[in-house]
Amino acid sequence: MARFLCRSRWSQARSGGRRIAFRSGDHGIPRIVVRAFDLDGYRIPAGTLLTISVPSALRDPLVYTDPDHFDIFRKDHL
Repeated sequence: MARFLCRSRWSQARSGGRRIAFRSGDHGIPRIVVRAFDLDGYRIPAGTLLTISVPSALRDPLVYTDPDHFDIFRKDHL
């Protein structure tokens, strides 16, 4: 993050802003299942390590209108 404090580097990063925002480097959040549960017909036992895919969650067509369209003004993600 410190390298982006330099205005010229920040400008370079912003020029590819769509790529930065739309293709994040952080693709998953690991979690350990505390209580067993069923998901789409599968039993997920307690103690299972799951990785939640943030990019796919933010592009769920059941939640977002036109999820693959990049729109910096999209309000339904907050």
